[in-house]
Amino acid sequence: MVQSYYRCFVISLCVTTIGVAVNKDFKTMRLGASSFKDGQLAYYMLGVAESTAILYLASTVMAGVLNAVTVPLTSLAAVALFHDPMSSFKILAIVSNSLGMLGIERAQPGRPDNESGSDRATAHNSSPGPA
Repeated sequence: MVQSYYRCFVISLCVTTIGVAVNKDFKTMRLGASSFKDGQLAYYMLGVAESTAILYLASTVMAGVLNAVTVPLTSLAAVALFHDPMSSFKILAIVSNSLGMLGIERAQPGRPDNESGSDRATAHNSSPGPA
């Protein structure tokens, strides 16, 4: 498990580095580092820390989505391919993961029919700002 995480991390790092090199962003980074008020070393250290955090969070979200998708599919495949009996545990896993995926799908920001609690609270409680 840990080895696959590091493998994904290294692959993500390589793909990101290739994208930055192809887009010629290293030149822009050098200009940003020279004008950073805390110095160039702090600029690069902050960039590495932010990149690591973004890759970690993205891989965590991806692992959660893949887990939610593969649990029901694995249960159904075991029943269909290996004639495994459909137990109440498998039914519970399928139902709970399906409801979880529905919740993730429903809570996506930016959808016109999104009615999640946080969006409603900010929409109704916010006062109009100065014009």
